[in-house]
Amino acid sequence: SFPNRPPFHHPRGPNPNSMYRHPNAAYLPSHQHHHIHHHHAPNIRDSSSHSSSSDNIQISSDLMQASNATQQASMQKAIYLRGHKGDVNHAAFCGHKNRLVSAGKDKTVKIWDYKAASEGASQNKSTTHNQHCLATLEGHTEAVTKIASHPSNEESICSVSHDGFAKLWDTRNGNASTSLNFATKERNVDVRYDPQGNHFAVLTAQNNLFIFDDRKESEPLAQKMFGSKKAPLYEIEYGPTGEYMFMTRADEIVVVEMKTLTEVATIPITCDPSKTFCLKFDRAYKYLAVASTDSIVSILSTGDWSCQRGIAHLHDAIRSVAFSHDAKWIAHAAGKLKVIDIASVKDGSQVKQVSSPEGVTSVDFAPNQYFLAITGMTSTVWVHDLRNAPELQESEMDVSE
Repeated sequence: SFPNRPPFHHPRGPNPNSMYRHPNAAYLPSHQHHHIHHHHAPNIRDSSSHSSSSDNIQISSDLMQASNATQQASMQKAIYLRGHKGDVNHAAFCGHKNRLVSAGKDKTVKIWDYKAASEGASQNKSTTHNQHCLATLEGHTEAVTKIASHPSNEESICSVSHDGFAKLWDTRNGNASTSLNFATKERNVDVRYDPQGNHFAVLTAQNNLFIFDDRKESEPLAQKMFGSKKAPLYEIEYGPTGEYMFMTRADEIVVVEMKTLTEVATIPITCDPSKTFCLKFDRAYKYLAVASTDSIVSILSTGDWSCQRGIAHLHDAIRSVAFSHDAKWIAHAAGKLKVIDIASVKDGSQVKQVSSPEGVTSVDFAPNQYFLAITGMTSTVWVHDLRNAPELQESEMDVSE
């Protein structure tokens, strides 16, 4: 919920202009409180589930120095799904059927059996282009930017593209004629289903938010602009009930009541001109992770919206974040670094680093196991099978203790 003027502790030193990226720097939490700005304070979670805010925020700013041997070992465990004819913009796990969906600059959406690919890799079987591709969905006329799977119907996928259309696919059939088309007539950059699966939201590069009914082709149910050229929107996320939406805008999170498309609150995130770029709830909606161009991942408690901790292992702008299915680990990626950092949600400590392609565009954890999908400036989707990663097993024992 949004209690009356809760403190927001930002994980930066007392001097906002200090060089946080310095590898030897150790900063204490700022004593200056940043407050949520209210219009009408919404409640998005039951009050009984509120977690107390952390008095002391532990900031880990270890320098990212993965050895060549460690990176080589990680690379040997990676699964490579090849088949796109250009860079891959996004990949997301789809339900519990061992499927992974990817969106490419080649105007296609591909569906993969990542479990079969993992089993083949474990048996030292060679893989070929499209060997584990179950379907290729064609119909977009420009690069596909994002995809979202229906929360209860695993056969339904929504894709958005720079061509100004959102498409709904029945993935039981790879034929493009099975898609429904929804026009925004703008360059689409993000898409999300509401938790009940009755509507989906599309964010455009012009900072417009469109709401569509996914049961039939129609004009948008609602449309409104929330950003500007000076304060663009980058990503959107529905809250647990679908009553509220969270958006990254400039140096803050904007909270919008979906019934009226009214901005009801803002959550300041950064102390400097850095931009909040991505955000993600864990599956239980206990935490909201927000990352920005200042290289910091902030983990907020959805009980009182205070910042529990900040993570700064990668010293570059963070482009994507993802919680593991059990919310024990958080993966985050910086666009220019060829490594993904996995940290403990409990204390922010670094647990493991795995290799990645250059120019990472997305990371995503599987909904029920420790598989991590990565996309970037390559036509290959990388998948790390971390189910037996000793670092996660040892850390899991430490957490339980």
